Amino acid sequence: PTHPLPSIITQLRKLVAIPSVNPEHACSNPEHVGEERMAEALREAFGAAGASETWVDAGDTAPHRPNVYAIWKADPPSDAWVGIDDHIDTVTVENMAPSDVARFSGYLTAAEGAEGDALRESLRIHGRGTCDTKATFAVLLHVLGSGKLPLRRNLIVAGTVGEETGRLGANAFNRLLKARGIVVEQMLVAEPTSLAPVHAHKGTCRLEFVVKGLAGHSSIPHKLKNAAVGAAAIVLALHKENERLTALPDAQFAGYAGLRPTVAPTVVHADAGGINVIPGEASVRCCRRVVPGEELHEVKAHLSALAAAAVEPYGLEMETRVVSLDRAFWQTPDCKLATALEGYAGTSTVTAPYGTNATAYERDVTFKEAVVFGPGDIAQAHMQDEYCSVPELLAYERILRRWLTE
Repeated sequence: PTHPLPSIITQLRKLVAIPSVNPEHACSNPEHVGEERMAEALREAFGAAGASETWVDAGDTAPHRPNVYAIWKADPPSDAWVGIDDHIDTVTVENMAPSDVARFSGYLTAAEGAEGDALRESLRIHGRGTCDTKATFAVLLHVLGSGKLPLRRNLIVAGTVGEETGRLGANAFNRLLKARGIVVEQMLVAEPTSLAPVHAHKGTCRLEFVVKGLAGHSSIPHKLKNAAVGAAAIVLALHKENERLTALPDAQFAGYAGLRPTVAPTVVHADAGGINVIPGEASVRCCRRVVPGEELHEVKAHLSALAAAAVEPYGLEMETRVVSLDRAFWQTPDCKLATALEGYAGTSTVTAPYGTNATAYERDVTFKEAVVFGPGDIAQAHMQDEYCSVPELLAYERILRRWLTE
């Protein structure tokens, strides 16, 4: 049979060549921003790969930010469904070399001087999205487009928008599944996991603390209420809170698959418009990583009380604003999907510290089992030199074939 590598590389290069930077990320070139072109390209590619139904829908996401969907029917017919969620947005390219070759060409490299098997094992494909997460689409399009595949269960694929900054597209996909009455038996949420099934990961509680004081001339700070001082106090309080969390005994998290909570101040702002003006308002944003078993409302209340106590000695007012709340993800590690993927890939089920679209789906309402899984190393995602291992693409091709047909 024809070797799959040329087809997969061609597919991935086509997708990488279509910039789809999340609109909420910094980008100096407007032509690189947005997921709409990627959605349309995938709709066409899905149709060419034999999908019985394809469509693009921005009605439940945001203008010019549509999800793309496709369905392949089982042969022989079946009432069972499996699903794949693969996000189509990427992070910014501003941290990459300022050339389309570096960012969007999908160029190949190999270890210098390598030959034979060593050369093949060292092959990498570079560019924004190669790792996170256009590789899954490329392999899927090859598998489904290289001849009629005897699918054991119906397959629904969603190319979702907005994963890098939230769950915009995944939430829309979840609503679509409910509207159609589809309960997916097994859901693959595509992320670069080095082909290790991820059965649990952290969630996030992202808050903004807005401090309000009294602005005025910097020559009389003792007569004013400096909001920047309150912001600094909150930063230090959050730092101490993270020290407390990281010092908690390991036994306390034994039931959380080894995941541990953390918190960090990430954005601090206090600008009165001039260096000789005391700011009357300042803000601190923080990201609290939550683990399975923690309740988001309790975490929010605790952090809000902590920030209020930090500014109280300075006579300042403080307001808590929610930026985003995303629960932690948990799937039993011995579920059928994780066990099957372990066997196909020769890897072990693991946990992850980051978040994914897996939290958007409702257990027993839109899915039975879900696992985060895909080619590529998370350490290469978002990097200046993003790449995906070519051997992993080939391994993933074999894994997808088995999962879809066995």
